Amino acid sequence: KPRATSADQALAESGVDPGAVLIEPEARNTAPALLAAALVAAKQDPDALILHYRLALAFRQNSQAILKGTMDGVTAKGDVLSFTRTADGATIFCAFNLSDGATTVQLPAGDWQAIGSELGAAALASDGLVTLEPWHCALALKKA
Repeated sequence: KPRATSADQALAESGVDPGAVLIEPEARNTAPALLAAALVAAKQDPDALILHYRLALAFRQNSQAILKGTMDGVTAKGDVLSFTRTADGATIFCAFNLSDGATTVQLPAGDWQAIGSELGAAALASDGLVTLEPWHCALALKKA
């Protein structure tokens, strides 16, 4: 017998027989239960992709600069894409390493504060350089 998963357990707790989901016609309308089971399983896995997307969406919703800001200084240098977004007096610098090798990026002139650590964004060095690990980003808010 296959090992029960946390998703199977969540389905069972929702009143749905996990084994019936694929074979019994009356169990076909189980999308809410399946979603609930998937979320329960994801909450137990700190590396679950859905949790990253939820954090990214929350980050976006909480920043007018990211959500609706004007985009300036779009630059593609090597494997790094960078730009700033500005709205409501807030400017955010965004840089993305689009390669499988580490690289560095120079922050624009000004005083910047690292943001987005919950998304895995890189820390800022005091010299204005940011080391971007492969496939990572840097996010920084310009201080007033």
